[in-house]
Amino acid sequence: MAHSRAALVTLGVIAGAGVVVGIGLATDAFDSGTKAGEENDPKEDLQLVTQRDREQQTGDSAERAFLDYWSELQFGDWSEATNEFDPRLVRFVGERRLAESLKANPPLYRKSKPKIIQVRERGVNRSSIRYTVRNVSGKAVPNTITFVREDGKWRILYDSLLDEILSAHAQTATQNKVQPGAKQPGREALDAAASAGRLQTRFLEQLEGDNNPDEQSGGAQPGAPAQP
Repeated sequence: MAHSRAALVTLGVIAGAGVVVGIGLATDAFDSGTKAGEENDPKEDLQLVTQRDREQQTGDSAERAFLDYWSELQFGDWSEATNEFDPRLVRFVGERRLAESLKANPPLYRKSKPKIIQVRERGVNRSSIRYTVRNVSGKAVPNTITFVREDGKWRILYDSLLDEILSAHAQTATQNKVQPGAKQPGREALDAAASAGRLQTRFLEQLEGDNNPDEQSGGAQPGAPAQP
């Protein structure tokens, strides 16, 4: 289990290094004429998760929980979508920040149905799903989402796509505050984006330290990235 947790931290570092650019999220006026959260053309090509898609997965599986989560995003059920995350991650990121970041990308969710590529079980209560979704340019982009099961419910512990969602929202929110209407993001906005894109990595590092106190007392410095 220690190895798998460390691997999650490594995944977070990799994803954090490529914030904003990987999935091609719109960052308000910089990338799109549509403002964050605004509806697109009603004739857009929707790729919605169907009841049949959900029923093809075992009812108590992480895969089913993943499709339920994506369906909630597609239909704008932000409260339920936020509740799908591990409460520890929600507290670390901030419930409001998480909800507002998720709200900013309806076109991404509605125009791309996730394709599950591989599922890796780590015991009976941890499952990592490798999947692809199509970005705003229509290119399939790989991601990993990890679920943990507590009290019979699967919750999201980590999602590489969330790094970019948090980063894009932070960039837009900061730029609109310091220099609205700018053609290019300023340094403050870019710094905010980079910081938000590392939140999950920092959370996983803290979680690793909490779960391995002996390793820290043995010479590792608090907050140092865990090694795989």
